[in-house]
Amino acid sequence: MLKGLTNQTRPETYKRTPLTIKHLRQLKGDLFESLIPRHDQLMLWSAFTMAFYGMLRVSEYTSSKDASFDKSNLVLNDLQIFCDSVQICLRRDKTHRKTTPPAIYLAKTQTDTCPVQALHAYMLARSSARHTPLFISHDGCYLTRQRVNRELQIFLGNGFTSHSFRIGAAATASKAGCSMEQIRAMGRWSSDVSNRYVRPDMVSLTQTMPRISG
Repeated sequence: MLKGLTNQTRPETYKRTPLTIKHLRQLKGDLFESLIPRHDQLMLWSAFTMAFYGMLRVSEYTSSKDASFDKSNLVLNDLQIFCDSVQICLRRDKTHRKTTPPAIYLAKTQTDTCPVQALHAYMLARSSARHTPLFISHDGCYLTRQRVNRELQIFLGNGFTSHSFRIGAAATASKAGCSMEQIRAMGRWSSDVSNRYVRPDMVSLTQTMPRISG
């Protein structure tokens, strides 16, 4: 209850900005032009695209600490990687706490933000250890929520957090014509909370007006 009240009373500046395909492309350009080690560039880009297209919660693909490992961490062995798709078997999902979380499927998008191509590139740099966290930096540290937030703020600015992938993907899916039921299924929402992430802009409203005017 206290957490809910805290969320309701947070200042306007705390609101997280949805991350769109445009932001994702900007993020890719800036990331690969940075001085970050190549291994980490590939790791972060794979994590970012997987988080967006899989509508993942940050706790589902990161570790709590740099070198802290527990049974809920997503490991390489939880993935089935094919040429044109990836199946992710999540270890944690707050919507399915008492049942096995549904598998998430990612397919090639044939675009420059393809999560499957990003994962394949990262796999060429990553070690083959299958029972270690999926996202590991060049120095052996695990990818954490703190690092995801830090990199997003460096490359995209304040307002972008790890949750920006999830809410941005929901808004993007809505603009692409997906129904709210489909969006809730893709993001594994058990309530109508996903409705708050679908924010119509003036372009979509303008396009809709001729249809509703009769």
